[in-house]
This record gives sequence, C-alpha cells and structure tokens, in this order.
Amino acid sequence: MSAATYAAQLLTTSVEALHLELGCPTSLMPVAIMECCAMDSWLTSLWETCNKWNIATRGIAPELTRAQVCDQFIVQAFAWNKNISEEQLRVLNKCRCFLEALTLADIVTVCGPTVEPEALEGKNAHPLYSYN
Repeated sequence: MSAATYAAQLLTTSVEALHLELGCPTSLMPVAIMECCAMDSWLTSLWETCNKWNIATRGIAPELTRAQVCDQFIVQAFAWNKNISEEQLRVLNKCRCFLEALTLADIVTVCGPTVEPEALEGKNAHPLYSYN
C-alpha cells in the first residue's frame, strides 16, 4: 500500500469517526453549534480554523440517511433548540453515542410517539448504523 493511500485512509477514517461522534447527516454542520460535542483533535482544530477564516470545506464522509421520510437526526433536533445549554447538549450527545443512535427512528417505537424501553434502559434498541 502506498503512503498516499494509507494517509488517505487515515484521513477518511478520522472524518468518519468525527461524523459519527457528532451524529449529524453531513460532516459540515456549523462548528458553533456542535463544537462542544466533539472531542479535541487535529481535525476539530482544522475545522475551527477553516470556519474562522471562512475557508470552504467539502465533506469526504458519505452523508448519513434517514430511516423514514419524517425521521430526524437526534443531534440536529437538540442543537437547534435554544432551550438546551451546551452542557446539556454534550450530555445528550454522549447518551446518543452510548446508544449508537443517530436518528429518532433508532430509539422510538415503530409508531413514533414513545421511546423504546431498551433505549431508556441504556440498551441499543434497533440502530440502523453500527459504530463498529
């Protein structure tokens, strides 16, 4: 394997890991909203610098998809809620990561209005994506 290919694989893996850590459909969610949820790394430093200097970036990780037409990404629902503090958002995102859930469909019943008992017990209810 060439060094360029190996470096590209490492970069892609890092971007995909951040993508799942943030739980957003694209890796280009505005940093101001989600910076509290990302662990410090070279990639988050790069992301913040690009935002600071208005440098356009393109995501290299594939976009995550919704399970259903009316499904919603959990983090987006929380991040845009002005009543949730950064600390609460950080805790909610940690819970989401623990459950390996990305969308509401991962944690609610099929009919939608109720959270799955497994999710409330801290178990993986029925995820559509695997973090492994």
